[in-house]
Amino acid sequence: MSDTGGGFNDPDAVWVYYIDADPACGQGVGGTSGVALLPANDLRGLVGKPNVPPCIGDPPDTGGVCRWIGGLGHELGHALGLPHPPGCDQGNCSAEAFFSLMFFGYTVYPDTYFLDENKVQLRASPFFDERKIRRRTDCRGEPLN
Repeated sequence: MSDTGGGFNDPDAVWVYYIDADPACGQGVGGTSGVALLPANDLRGLVGKPNVPPCIGDPPDTGGVCRWIGGLGHELGHALGLPHPPGCDQGNCSAEAFFSLMFFGYTVYPDTYFLDENKVQLRASPFFDERKIRRRTDCRGEPLN
C-alpha cells in the first residue's frame, strides 16, 4: 500500500485494492479499517471472464457481473466499518439479514439491501452521503424506471 499512499484507518480516504493474485484454498480477502482487498477472480468476474476456483475440485462462481459488483459493495461496507449481521456467522440468521448486502446479498446484487442499522452507521460516516442517482440500466443491462 505504500506505493499508493493508502493505508488502514486513513481519516481522509477509504481504499479499495484489486490485486492480480488468487488466494490459496481456504485463504480469504476482505475489508476492514478503511481498506478493501479484492483478488484477481473479482477482476475476472467484473469483465465477464471465468474465474479460477481457489480449491481444486470446486466449481467456478458463475454469478455474473452483478455478483462481483455486489462483492465490491460487501467488502467496501466492511472497509467502512459494517459487520456481518448479528448471528449470521454462527448460522443463526434471519431471512432479512441473510439476504442483506452485508451477508449473502452480495450474490444476488442488485436484489439486496442494507439493514436499517447499516444505514444508520453509513449516514454517520464522513465518507458516505445519500444521493439520488439517475441510471438508465442496472448491472444486468436491464432498464431502470
